[in-house]
Amino acid sequence: MYFINIFTKCPLLFTIIIIIIIIIIATVLTQALTSSLVRLLLKVMRTYNVVLQL
Repeated sequence: MYFINIFTKCPLLFTIIIIIIIIIIATVLTQALTSSLVRLLLKVMRTYNVVLQL
């Protein structure tokens, strides 16, 4: 009940909090995705280098 009361009194604050949470989640997801992509790229480059050496 109290939470809903806050929401009705200042919806702007509630919206800002939601936006911040979304940004944090997006950042974490992007970092995880980027690191996995980088790892994949490194693996591919290593195999490519091995192929080139052969």
